[in-house]
Amino acid sequence: MKIKSSLILLLLAASGAFAQAPNCDCAAEFRFMKQKVEANYAGFNDKIRIKTRKSYDSLSNHLLKLAPSATKPTYCLFLLKQYTDFFNDGHLRIERLPNENDRPFEALVREARKEPELVPLSQKKMTFLKISESPEGIYWSPDNKMRIAVTENVNAFRNYVGQVLVSNSTSWRKGDILMELKYDSAHQTLSGFQYTEIGLIEPVQLSFTGHYLGNWRREYAQPEVGKGGTEKMMLPGTSGKKLSDKTYYLRIASFEPGETGVIDSVMQAGKAAMAACPYLILDVRGNGGGSDQTYAPVSPLLYTDSLRVTGADVWATTDNIKSWSDLLNTRLPEETKKQIKALVDTMNNNKGKMTTLVKDHWKKVTVAGQAPKKVVVLMDGGCASTTEEFLLEALQSKKTTLMGTPSAGVLDYANVRSIKFKSIPFVMAYPTSRSKRIDKGQGIDNKGIMPAVVLTESQDWITAAQQKLESGL
Repeated sequence: MKIKSSLILLLLAASGAFAQAPNCDCAAEFRFMKQKVEANYAGFNDKIRIKTRKSYDSLSNHLLKLAPSATKPTYCLFLLKQYTDFFNDGHLRIERLPNENDRPFEALVREARKEPELVPLSQKKMTFLKISESPEGIYWSPDNKMRIAVTENVNAFRNYVGQVLVSNSTSWRKGDILMELKYDSAHQTLSGFQYTEIGLIEPVQLSFTGHYLGNWRREYAQPEVGKGGTEKMMLPGTSGKKLSDKTYYLRIASFEPGETGVIDSVMQAGKAAMAACPYLILDVRGNGGGSDQTYAPVSPLLYTDSLRVTGADVWATTDNIKSWSDLLNTRLPEETKKQIKALVDTMNNNKGKMTTLVKDHWKKVTVAGQAPKKVVVLMDGGCASTTEEFLLEALQSKKTTLMGTPSAGVLDYANVRSIKFKSIPFVMAYPTSRSKRIDKGQGIDNKGIMPAVVLTESQDWITAAQQKLESGL
């Protein structure tokens, strides 16, 4: 029950609750979150040791002193995220309440735009910005689709504000705040957070080189070679197709439980064509995880023998026991509920301890029908959580080769549960389990799983995989 990591976005689409109560008690929210993390996060005792205790306490004290200034939910969430970021664990994060996802998209985005304070720009200021050599200035995005004004505007969370002047996106209007940044003159960088097109925020750090603010080009500067914007390739959804008489391509975009039917449908539709090809390219790039049960039908394509599965422990705290017990009221299969009930009973008998969630064991994998003779799995940094579990199993297959770039490294602490904040409409998601890999020196967090063959952005990955398979290498 590992869940998808949303590598690095902090949901900030402001809810109706924000409109009714623009101020929040961020100090109370911070103390609440800190207590819950220290009591329940399965990675806390690994992360906070003698070497890290001083910096952890220093950050906590700093954020607690800063919290009274965070009267707006925007700033409070940014402050809370600085705390969760300290642990460098993609499974420890802040998420929007589930019912917020039901609100109209446009309403969420426009309300998120209203929260940051608007910064007036006089004609005199605009004239100055056009000739400025300081971080203040007029900048164009790498793709030349947005023009912004960066001006000095100080509060406890920022020195500079970047606001939209021109955008070809309907999500942005003139005057909307795009970035709130603090300037580090010693390192010539501006860091803080950037609002995204869909009403979220993400951390940002931009180097200042005079003519450039990160990849944003100052208006009067000429573009430099290599500074042009590049469009990020959009990966396809779950699908399959025959590339040649020898190679079949199967794309699995997600292992979320809701994708089970889609995966089954695609695999059934391509069953005959896949069976006729000796080689398979399985593309899981960008697959952020989901459920082990969802990838179970895909696994047999890779293996012909038993797999060694490393187990995990769960921290038996009062909150964690309740969160696991709550699963018994959901629409899980009865057999799964029986297993959870047994686990909850064990946790209740071992409060305050790490107790076994899954033992190390062997798993027999068999395939019905014709299986490919050789497989290439395409992977990248977007592969996280459950998908990394899938990749670890793929490593044990003699006929399977991993190609691409290292995975995200978000798996050692998993089985995420959540706790609602006191007043703001968000929840803190945190891992309750700890992999037994860690004590064996086989942890992958923040390192990722390495592919056997590294590919670069300039390569056509599918073509590279096909050539490797069909050349017999």
